Amino acid sequence: MLTVDKLTITHNTKQEKNVLVNNVSFTLNQGSSLAIVGESGSGKTLTASALMGLMPPNIIASAKTLSFNDQSLNHMKPEAWFNLRGQDMAMIFQEPLSALNPLHTIEKQLKEAILIHRPQANWFNEIRHLMKQVELNDYARILKSCPHELSGGQRQRVMIAMAICNQPKLLIADEPTTALDVVVQVQILKLLKKLQQELSMSLILVTHDLPVAGCLCEDVLVMKSGKVDCYDKVTTVFKHPPTKYCENLVKHYVCRPNTLADNSDGSSMQPRLKVKHLSVDIVRGHLWFKKIQPILEGVSLSILSGESLGIIGESGSGKSTLAMSICRLMHATGNVYFSGQDWLLLSTKQLRAARPNIQMVFQDPFSSLPPRLNVGDMIGEGIRSLFPKKSLDWHCAIENAMKEVHLNPSDRYKYPNEFSGGQRQRIAIARAIVMRPKLLILDEPTSALDQGVRDQILQLLVKLQAKHQFSYMVITHDVRVIKALCHRVSVMKQGKIIESGSVETIMHSPKTAYAKSLIEAHSALVGGDILV
Repeated sequence: MLTVDKLTITHNTKQEKNVLVNNVSFTLNQGSSLAIVGESGSGKTLTASALMGLMPPNIIASAKTLSFNDQSLNHMKPEAWFNLRGQDMAMIFQEPLSALNPLHTIEKQLKEAILIHRPQANWFNEIRHLMKQVELNDYARILKSCPHELSGGQRQRVMIAMAICNQPKLLIADEPTTALDVVVQVQILKLLKKLQQELSMSLILVTHDLPVAGCLCEDVLVMKSGKVDCYDKVTTVFKHPPTKYCENLVKHYVCRPNTLADNSDGSSMQPRLKVKHLSVDIVRGHLWFKKIQPILEGVSLSILSGESLGIIGESGSGKSTLAMSICRLMHATGNVYFSGQDWLLLSTKQLRAARPNIQMVFQDPFSSLPPRLNVGDMIGEGIRSLFPKKSLDWHCAIENAMKEVHLNPSDRYKYPNEFSGGQRQRIAIARAIVMRPKLLILDEPTSALDQGVRDQILQLLVKLQAKHQFSYMVITHDVRVIKALCHRVSVMKQGKIIESGSVETIMHSPKTAYAKSLIEAHSALVGGDILV
């Protein structure tokens, strides 16, 4: 059905010609599935984009053979691509919030996707059938909503509905489970497999997560630095990795240690943070139709000196809202005691002086790093603002922070767009630790990173905690991060903490049905057997 022979993608500039993807070859039969796996920057998404003819003007894709259903895709005209894309070939993009139009309702966007290829279609009934196919039962509300009003899992299901609305022969899914909690990941993977079988589609899955590939696909193409490292059956790569790189990818999952941190019982530690009955409400509507909706409801927790507390839960459970409230970045009621002071009662002047003690590493380092500041300026911005008289120590503090996170101090004059995802995460960590905080709040510290980089970041965080006795609050939906980094864990659902305990207790004998579902979904996902 699809034949790719010696696909090469180059970035052409006036000065030079850079080869981004070099001689990639594979085939895909009708109804079969292929995973394209590799670390960030290996050329996975570029390869998938080339199949859809979605190359930017300065990036050129060429191949000895590039054909779909005996139709050559080389040098295809825009009119031909228009008829092919969305009808015979469809793509689920990596970030649904960016891919969906923020100004239009879901119904309008689905209607457009159908009518642009089939003007006479009964779009009203088809859209409602699509909603049932992707298991969005509350479709009356969802269809009238804009993308930002939906959860991450709902947006991903809408993207899938849009991709399959014309029953394509080939579906390309680019990181369809990135940044989703583990339960939703399992749901999305099961849904994709079910739709593939019902519609007899061929599937190409682009991912950096090898267990996801094992769950969904028959064959796997492993890419490294723009080249094919291996191309074989998924079961073969798992059981008998043909190359050293494949072996390392498998080891990251199969041979993972239970913990990277020193999980002591914390009896000799002193309380550093106490949160009591923290609540956050938001107001929806306007004028006479205002409605108060609780986001957090009476959350209480504590973090000891030198301890890591994990906060885990589904998307929309209130994890990030809890972090923002503790940092006084949004209004909340209750008590947040830090070193004996109630942060919610501090004046602006007092809060400014206390800010260095609690620092936060935000979920997306690319959007949280100022694009117009170089790395040295953004790392040193906080200490220059709060300690203006220590100007002689600025440069030394910036360089030391960069060395601690294993960045080259000579790169301090570069800008965020010149770094990889893992390097940007290290920059965000350096910006936080340069203030020498007592508590570091990590909001999804490894989200959307490939497994090799993820392990490096976790190892780095463990070393920094051992060196400086930081306390961590780790907010994540990834059970693997909790097991690697935390001493205790609290499970959140719908704005409340429903269960707390040591990592071992929650992982092996959870009390609530919801916590049990999280652990079971994680075990199935890592084991690669959720679809068996």
